[in-house]
Parts: sequence; structure tokens; C-alpha cells
Amino acid sequence: EEEEFVDLSLGQVVVSRGSDLYLQMLLKDNFMHADLHPGNILVQDKQAQLDSMEGDTTPEDGQSTRVVLVDAGMVARLHGKEQSNFIGFLQAMGDGDGWRAGQCVLEFSDRQTCVKPSDRDAFCAAMVDIFAVYCRGYGTNVSVGQVLIEVLQCIRLHKVRIDVNYATLVINILCLHGLAEALQPDYNVLDAAKPLLSVYRPGPFWRFLIKRVIYPTAQTIKRRKDAIVYRKLRSEALKKRSGGGDRATPAEKLVAFAKGHVFPVVLTFMVAGVVTWSEGL
Repeated sequence: EEEEFVDLSLGQVVVSRGSDLYLQMLLKDNFMHADLHPGNILVQDKQAQLDSMEGDTTPEDGQSTRVVLVDAGMVARLHGKEQSNFIGFLQAMGDGDGWRAGQCVLEFSDRQTCVKPSDRDAFCAAMVDIFAVYCRGYGTNVSVGQVLIEVLQCIRLHKVRIDVNYATLVINILCLHGLAEALQPDYNVLDAAKPLLSVYRPGPFWRFLIKRVIYPTAQTIKRRKDAIVYRKLRSEALKKRSGGGDRATPAEKLVAFAKGHVFPVVLTFMVAGVVTWSEGL
């Protein structure tokens, strides 16, 4: 039964660390791994001394666990405008603001084809309808994957152009969402990202503060919240030690996700189709 307890903790760490990596690349580093999928995610787990921070344990709670991205031969460098637009889109998701999200998406290309005011308003109105059903904001159990599926379909329907870097950002967050569903279904990617997304402001001055001061502080807050979730899972695991349950390890779940989950593959081709259509215009 000890194996079940370790699996729960490791699954939580993999998902929370994966979320940290994505947000660090987006908010701080200004570049993205351009070929992210479960096969390019390596988990290193070994026993270590208890890592504490002012009395609050980190999510691994006594284990040293690292999530490493491999095969970094393809990366996407984000310009300031690209970073601001996509973060603005995620912030709009957190606020449940479909109109603002639509306006951000319309900025996903410098050569936008949806330019008529009537067409732009129609697209934003469609985004409002999508958000009314699938994305009501933080704390409403938003499924990021489902929202992005609907948004991509809306983009295709209204012939909105998006550039390759934005497609990379979308694919990466879909990969993260898929990992969360496979390893820790109760982990909500959008809610977990709130402490980091809420502090972002555009502009060079804010970018400097975010990298040096605000981001590290917000990351500490996020990790403490992750630690609370970890301790809850740990408590539940201890109560179930004498019972049954799903004995698949996180590694086995990850392999099964990579081999059998068609969701990211289908979405990858959807995004690729939108980008290809855009490039052909």
C-alpha cells in the first residue's frame, strides 16, 4: 500500500512542476519548447532532505523531484507583444471575459485576415457565447482543454489568422492539460496558475519587476497552494492504505497517455490545420 501513497505524491509534483515550467517559460523566459509532448518530459525522483520554506513544505514534501524537458532543439522565441497577447488571453479566461479573450485572439497575427469591424464583432460575440458555457473564470472548474477546442473551432469558423508561435503556446498548454487529466484529474490548470497570471502587467518596467521580484514571490505563493493540495492527497492516501484503488504508477499513466490519448494529437492537427490555412492566405 505504500506504493499507492508515493504515486499520489509523485503525480501531484509532476503536474504542479509542469505547470511551473510552462508559466516560467511564458512569463519569465520569453521562449517556449516547440516540441512538447509526454515523450519529451523526464521525471527525476530521488529521496532528499526535507525542503521547507518558513515552515511550509514544498509539494514534494521531503522528496527531491525534478521535471526536465528534453529534446530542446526546437524552441519558439516570444516577442513582447506575443507574450502580452497570450497572457492577456489566459487572464481573460481567468476572468471569464469572452469578449476580451476574442480581442486578444484577433491580435494573434500581424497579418490578420479578420479585419472588418462586423467580422471582428461577430467573432468576439461567438467567444462570449463559448465562455458563457465553458469558461466562467477562476474557481468554476474550467477545463482548459475543452475551452481551447471550442476556441480553435471558432477561429476556423470565422477565418481568424493565428501565427505559429501562438499555435506552439496552445499546443503546450494542451499537453499540460492532458498530463493533469492523466496523472491528477483534480488538478485545475487555470486555477493553479492564478497567482502567477494575476501579477503580470505589460511593459518593460513591469517585465523587469516581474522577473526579479514579482514572479519569484508569486511562484512561492503558488507552490504553497500546491503543498496544501499535496498534504490533502497525502492524508487521503493514508486513510485508504488498507483499501484498494488504482495501482497504476504515474510513469505507467504517462506512458498510457502518450500511447493511447488521441486528444492532444487531434488538437495538434487542428492547430496545424489552422496555421496552415493562415499561411496559405
